[in-house]
Amino acid sequence: TIFVKFQEELVETFAYTANKFEGDEMISKYRVAKYEHDQKAYIVAVNVSEMKANCSCHMFEYAGILCRRVLTVFTVTNVLTVPSHYVLKRWRKTEKTAIGLDEHNQSAYLLAMVQRRWHS
Repeated sequence: TIFVKFQEELVETFAYTANKFEGDEMISKYRVAKYEHDQKAYIVAVNVSEMKANCSCHMFEYAGILCRRVLTVFTVTNVLTVPSHYVLKRWRKTEKTAIGLDEHNQSAYLLAMVQRRWHS
């Protein structure tokens, strides 16, 4: 379910533009809007060196999923993979199924999962 929602946000990035309007060496601000809907723009602040961004919609803070506007700015700034700190543990399939296992058993569990997928 979460992957589908993320995929929807990613696909929507093709309909958005990002225009840098402020910035220094550390943080840049972008005005992000859907094509021909400039009056409904959001502001995305990004620190490319730390690979961190936040949008005025606060979708990540609310739902834990990066919004289309942050993904648009990541594309414009050549951040081409989702930084790991944006992939929350609660969305990882292995985290949900491995809860309660100690470190040794968790490693064995993950290895078994990989082997099962390899042989499928």
